Amino acid sequence: MIDGKYGISGAQPAETFSNVLRDVWAKRGAEAVEDDEPAAEGVSA
Repeated sequence: MIDGKYGISGAQPAETFSNVLRDVWAKRGAEAVEDDEPAAEGVSA
């Protein structure tokens, strides 16, 4: 389970995990840009 939303079933090549992690990272980044709340003190994006 990745980010509580995405799962990879069965034995997969390392490239599959790499691709999923890259896609999830990109989606999380897009969500952060859309988020209007300021970052917590001491935390940078």
